[in-house]
Amino acid sequence: MDRRTWLEALAEESAELSQAAIKLIRAEGRNMNPTSVSATAAYQNLLEEIADVIICCCFLDLPFGSKHFQSLAMKKYRRVEERMNGQG
Repeated sequence: MDRRTWLEALAEESAELSQAAIKLIRAEGRNMNPTSVSATAAYQNLLEEIADVIICCCFLDLPFGSKHFQSLAMKKYRRVEERMNGQG
């Protein structure tokens, strides 16, 4: 597949990952909109969608191991950590 096709696949799989996360929230009873899907099945689906996103990223040759990517990821991680600790 060409780059455009992989980017389209990444967008689609990312949307499916978003829906899987919402479904797990519902399956765990964490909102007022229940679902017939079990929490176990919803969790498994979430893992599958994460795998699909990672696969697309790999075929796009995204530089996860690069120093630049690692630096960006660490900055974002620290920002989230600060927010969780009430510092941001």
